[in-house]
Amino acid sequence: MTEQEHVTPPEGFKPKNFTQVISLIVGAGLFVMGASGLLYTGFAGLHLSWFHSLLLCIAGGVLFYNGGWKDNSYYAFLCCLIFGAFFGGLGLIGFILGTEGVPTIGHTARDPNLFVIKQGFLEYGRLDHILNAIVGIILMGGALDWQRRMGASGGKRLREKALKDAREEKRHYKLTPRHQ
Repeated sequence: MTEQEHVTPPEGFKPKNFTQVISLIVGAGLFVMGASGLLYTGFAGLHLSWFHSLLLCIAGGVLFYNGGWKDNSYYAFLCCLIFGAFFGGLGLIGFILGTEGVPTIGHTARDPNLFVIKQGFLEYGRLDHILNAIVGIILMGGALDWQRRMGASGGKRLREKALKDAREEKRHYKLTPRHQ
């Protein structure tokens, strides 16, 4: 390869920002964890019922889609913010309200911090709380990074830019009258 030659990305490729990368990676991890929970409820010492596993698959799929295939980072920000608050809150509530008990789902060893929403349906142990808190912190970090880059009016600036781009794109097309 000579000095004048260089590698260019494929046509239409737009580089991803940090928020989109976090959404993509965490989404893939949650989807794999949910799919593993559907196969084995005690995966990695967690308490994964079919409903909990399905919830992880859906959250992972939405995060993965908005981080990887959407060109607008605003959707990745929203997903990181909403799911970060959900998983972080679930981890915090589990640590606060959890009591000692024996779970009936997944890893059935005695758990010092078991939070039961419905016996045999949704149960969260100490490891579930730790995992939920870590996922929540990572996703909120992605959302805060987007907010830091965009400023207080980030959503408004993105909408204005999208409208401007749409107007410029229309200028490139030649409009012809309809034939009857």
